[in-house]
Amino acid sequence: MIYETRLALLDGPVELGVRSLHLLLAAYPHPLSLQSLVNCDYVLTHSDDVEGGPPGLHPKTPLRNGEILAKRTVLQQGLDLMMSRGLAEKVYRNDGVYFAVSEETASFIDALVSPYHKEVEARSVWIMTEFPPENPGIMDQFIRANIDTWGAEFNLALWHGEVSP
Repeated sequence: MIYETRLALLDGPVELGVRSLHLLLAAYPHPLSLQSLVNCDYVLTHSDDVEGGPPGLHPKTPLRNGEILAKRTVLQQGLDLMMSRGLAEKVYRNDGVYFAVSEETASFIDALVSPYHKEVEARSVWIMTEFPPENPGIMDQFIRANIDTWGAEFNLALWHGEVSP
């Protein structure tokens, strides 16, 4: 019997796992929690939701704030995949489980030369500058303060007749 395994490529475990490696490398030497990675991945793909941030990698879709909840399981699958290949490591601390780079992460990321990965790399560094990994409360506060507005501009435009349904 033949078993077929399919992994979604767009925002699937592979893509989220690789983006997580970029974020972990930019955060080095600080490990990141799963929730920090979820939050950072949202900001990475929608960097234009941050005032003064670079253009977003993904379009501003209606109700995109739901991505934060939806990505958690897929991102965990992506991390599991990366760890199974020796590209990331789990770090157990008194305050929870974190993820960090392995000795292989930088070599793997350096081999990714597409324009998309260069943009992901640049935004990962930008995120760690704007939201220092040693103080995850800054990112948490930003997410809590803004999550209700991300995607809401579409609803407001429809309500006021600025966009045709």
